[in-house]
Amino acid sequence: MKPEFSSSNALLFLLPLMVCLALPAWAALGDNTMSVQNDQVHMKGTLRLVTSDRYVMHEIRTSSGGSVREYVSPGGTVFGIAWDGPGVPDLQQILGPYFETMKQAAAQRRGHGPLVIDTPEFYFAQTGHMRAFHGTAHLPQQLPQGVTATDVR
Repeated sequence: MKPEFSSSNALLFLLPLMVCLALPAWAALGDNTMSVQNDQVHMKGTLRLVTSDRYVMHEIRTSSGGSVREYVSPGGTVFGIAWDGPGVPDLQQILGPYFETMKQAAAQRRGHGPLVIDTPEFYFAQTGHMRAFHGTAHLPQQLPQGVTATDVR
């Protein structure tokens, strides 16, 4: 027996799909360059591109005076992110799957001061105080040839 296809069945099928498509997508560490403009919209900032022969740096400046710089390899992968400003950007947004690693390290840290995570797969450093935060994160194994960790700033 062939199942009947009605408009109500179509709605039940399309509704979850439409909800998934409506969710925001943001560029994140390890993600591709196609979603950088979504970061700009989410942060309500202006976007500026700086191109070099080894990467493209997408700088998003917010109205509050903050700046997030996303470094994209020639292959289109976000390999590094740096930020500074009066507040900390949405780290879950910009770190993507690496956010949990950072969160766990922060929970185990004792005292105050800079938070640094340095593993072969993920580097993260953040320091600062109210109205003056700075941070950087990169994927050491994803750095394009000729690019060093100090280029992500």
